[in-house]
This record gives sequence, structure tokens and C-alpha cells, in this order.
Amino acid sequence: MKRQTHSEPISKVALFTKILRSKQTSVSSKWSRLLICAIFILLGWTQLLPRLETFGTIRAYIERMQQQGINPSALYYTEHPASRDWERTIHERMARNPKAFWVPK
Repeated sequence: MKRQTHSEPISKVALFTKILRSKQTSVSSKWSRLLICAIFILLGWTQLLPRLETFGTIRAYIERMQQQGINPSALYYTEHPASRDWERTIHERMARNPKAFWVPK
């Protein structure tokens, strides 16, 4: 394995990948992996998702739902306006190829 020198900086992604793929099985290593994953989830939930709300199409969708008296954060997929179309499409595909969707008997 090539040794890292000061002239070859390692990227943050490469560092995280190296940490997550390390073969150490110590308890502290497992906890550090869990902590890193939890931090990524937390950052995605608190930073990335709220920023998505500011995009034009998402903002327009949220405003349209609120004008109709619907809380978009509590919307279940069957309440979506296109859910009947989705269901019809799935039933049509199941009728054309019943083996494509495994259904237990």
C-alpha cells in the first residue's frame, strides 16, 4: 500500500470511506462507525431536507397543498392526487405479467 505524504492530501470522502471500511473490530471502532453514520443522518435531516423545501417546484407543491387545507408533512401516499393512476398502472402491469409481481398464496 502506498504511503500518504504531505504532498498528497486525502479528501474528506476518502477519509470517511477509509474509516468505514477499516477491518478493525474493536468496540471503539464500531461505535465510531455508528457515530459517523448518525452524524450523516442528522446532517441530512436537519440541513439537506429543509433546503429542498426552498426549490421552486417543491415550494409550489407545498403551497398548493396548504391552500387545499392539507398538511403536506402528514400526507400519506394513498391521499396523493395521482394515487388512483398509480394503482391502475400497477394492476394493468400485474394483469399483463402476473409473474412480475410475486404474490404469496
